[in-house]
Amino acid sequence: MARFGSVVTAMITPFDDDGGLDVDGAVVLARHLIATGSDGLVVAGTTGEGPVLTDGEALDLFRAVAEAVTVPVIAATGSNDTAHSVTFTRSVADIGVDAVLIVTPYYNRPSSAGLSAHFRAVAAATTFRCSSTTFRSVPDAASDRICSPRWPLRSPTSSV
Repeated sequence: MARFGSVVTAMITPFDDDGGLDVDGAVVLARHLIATGSDGLVVAGTTGEGPVLTDGEALDLFRAVAEAVTVPVIAATGSNDTAHSVTFTRSVADIGVDAVLIVTPYYNRPSSAGLSAHFRAVAAATTFRCSSTTFRSVPDAASDRICSPRWPLRSPTSSV
């Protein structure tokens, strides 16, 4: 199991002048972040414009960054759509990332049971270590139970 270290950076996603994904720029940025102290990278999260990338663009980005660095890469594969989150998480299984990041469903405002079902469905679809960006939507105790005992989920303030 990959160790994520102390500094895991949520990487931005570079775009070219025409608004297209700049994979080469992402590789340069990823290497720079590692050279300046990052112990791991979160790719295509909300900081990295993940919600506006197509699945194909995100897969290209995950693959390029994972091949370019020697630290753990966490692929943001979650969305507000549980079925899509499950399918997309499965699609990254063989591209070299070390973990997946699943977001709390946005806009939908599910109940605690709905949140638990969302995270459990994604966790059950993969052998990856899962992490969640729970913000204040899920109490730490509830978040910790979602994938437990296989992969305890932690809030962003807890160690992974």
